[in-house]
Amino acid sequence: MVYLILVNVSLIVCYTLYSLFFKKLTFFQWNRYYLLGALIISLLIPVGLFVDISSNSVLEQALPTIDLHTMMDVDIIAFGTQESQYYLIDFLTPLYGVGVLVFGLSLLYRLYRLRLIMESEHDWLSFSFFNKIFLGRHLTDNETILSHELVHVKQGHTYDIILVELVRLFNWFNPVLYFYHKELKFQHECIADEICSEDKVAYAELLVAHAMNVDQLHLTNEFSNHSFLKKRIMMLFKNKSQTKHKYLYLSVLPLVLVVVGSTLIFNTSKAKNIVAEFENKVADVAIPLSSSADDQPSGVFAEPISLVEAVTESQEETAATQQFVSQVIAQEDTVGNEIFTAVEVVPEPPGGFTTFRKWIADNYKYPHAAIDAGVKGTVQISFIVERDGSLTTFEIKKDIGHGTGEAAVEMLKNVEKWSPGIQNGRKVRVAFTLPIRLDLTHMGSAQEDVKPDVLAEPALGRAKFMEWFAQEYQLPRAITSADIDPYMLVRFVVNKEGKPDQFSSRADELEQSFFNEAVRIISKSKWKPALKDGQPVDSRTAVGFKFDRSGKIIPNHTRVEVLPEPKGGMVAFRKSISEWLIYPKEMISKKEGGKVDVYFEIAKDGTPSNFKILEEPYPGVGKNLVEIIQKYGKWAPGILDGKGVVTQYSVSADLTFMLGAGVIEVKGLKGGNFIKS
Repeated sequence: MVYLILVNVSLIVCYTLYSLFFKKLTFFQWNRYYLLGALIISLLIPVGLFVDISSNSVLEQALPTIDLHTMMDVDIIAFGTQESQYYLIDFLTPLYGVGVLVFGLSLLYRLYRLRLIMESEHDWLSFSFFNKIFLGRHLTDNETILSHELVHVKQGHTYDIILVELVRLFNWFNPVLYFYHKELKFQHECIADEICSEDKVAYAELLVAHAMNVDQLHLTNEFSNHSFLKKRIMMLFKNKSQTKHKYLYLSVLPLVLVVVGSTLIFNTSKAKNIVAEFENKVADVAIPLSSSADDQPSGVFAEPISLVEAVTESQEETAATQQFVSQVIAQEDTVGNEIFTAVEVVPEPPGGFTTFRKWIADNYKYPHAAIDAGVKGTVQISFIVERDGSLTTFEIKKDIGHGTGEAAVEMLKNVEKWSPGIQNGRKVRVAFTLPIRLDLTHMGSAQEDVKPDVLAEPALGRAKFMEWFAQEYQLPRAITSADIDPYMLVRFVVNKEGKPDQFSSRADELEQSFFNEAVRIISKSKWKPALKDGQPVDSRTAVGFKFDRSGKIIPNHTRVEVLPEPKGGMVAFRKSISEWLIYPKEMISKKEGGKVDVYFEIAKDGTPSNFKILEEPYPGVGKNLVEIIQKYGKWAPGILDGKGVVTQYSVSADLTFMLGAGVIEVKGLKGGNFIKS
């Protein structure tokens, strides 16, 4: 649309200059070249809008594949579909198409009519069309008329007329093109008249005599017709313009410079932004079908709006980890386009969002620093799906440090092109935000690439350290029969200076007060740091201790702990749930989602039992999940200090309606706590 507007504005400006300065001059050939140049210049001025001369490129980097299905959750939720609405562009586009069709049919009809005339005989009609000359029966011996038509053929005047007709075809709404057509034909006749009129009086009489017997043809150059007769005779006898007036044509040089610089001008981000802003405002002009505001569809915006997350700090992480949404932003950027909400066709990755989620889990590379730190939290990356489907403008909106956000950006740079978003029949840029939840608290030293040659040890030695620890430890409370397994394992890092820090423990062990007391004592201790190639390095270690019923720490206690495991492992177990769990048709029809959460226990023999449905989004979904766990069969049982124990777990799955389908995502299992049998 903007291209057509710029072309037609240029056409009007150029013709206005012609009417003011050149029309009355007798430099007919120069006038012809000016009019043709004006057409070509007007077509070329906005070409910079569609030519990208940028030398910028994005270097993609292949990342190694890592299986992270048990370590990461990626949740996907999309906005609801916008209700239908009528826009101005919806009427302008077909109207323009109809206009082109009508003018195209008119052009074909005139060509057909010309063909019929050329195949028939006429008495007085004479004209030229491309390299063909047609003379009526009474004009075959008229050398003046023949030489006149030869001028049209040799100078290719028909090509000029066809060029104007083609420009008119696609710019039919601009009346100034009628004057271009008419003026070009007039200049053609004046050029031929000037060459062929040795006797001006006799030539004028011939024009008058011939004009009385012919009709006007729009696509040909006739020797004479009614509309140009008076003006041609006036020009025939008019005094020639002075040569110095030719310098007026130098005024077109700035236009030539504009054409040369147009690609650069319209390729700037500011120019593209102005153009895009205008196009988008026109595209989003809604045509009211009712004067009542209540009758207007919801979710429709007259112009791009800015979506601001209105959540508290405590809600932020929950909201971030539960949404992968196309967002609304109206901003200026380096590319010069705006981004809209509620597009009619949402961008989609190859294979759909479920495949994309799995691709992320397989391709995200954990930074070593994040593994060492045992980080936990949500990384949030925003990006834009361009009109060609590529992903650009990556920004880390939320980070948990240690290179986790940068790793996510590097991963997304290798994503294959998406199908682009469509709004009002045209491809648009759409912004997305991707939250990735990470939990590395249990990866520990098993994930470390650098193994020390000498492990960290207490300065007192392990045995003396445990004796000192038992003496220093002040029991926060008495040990009771409710403490099935009064054991705690405190993990921490011994840094290069031999100082313990970065303490952690399992959530299912003794309460926080026991952990705090252990941290107080260990923090006072001195350690010999681990060594690698003779140099001190940071390393992980742990201190475990168990209380007897009197509350004393059992000396020299060796912990043997094996958690239950389903056949094939946790990954296979979660995959089976996602494949077998049924998304209720009733929820899909209502475009609803929700969460199902089931508690269960693994008995001493590995049998899942004692099920409790904690939450379900629709009746029967919880029962379905229970049946799946039962169907999966026995687990390898949990073992504590050589004895089988009952272990409690809960498993949950999110049911999300997205892009016309139900998506099921199984979350990690919670629990793993030993309970009294």
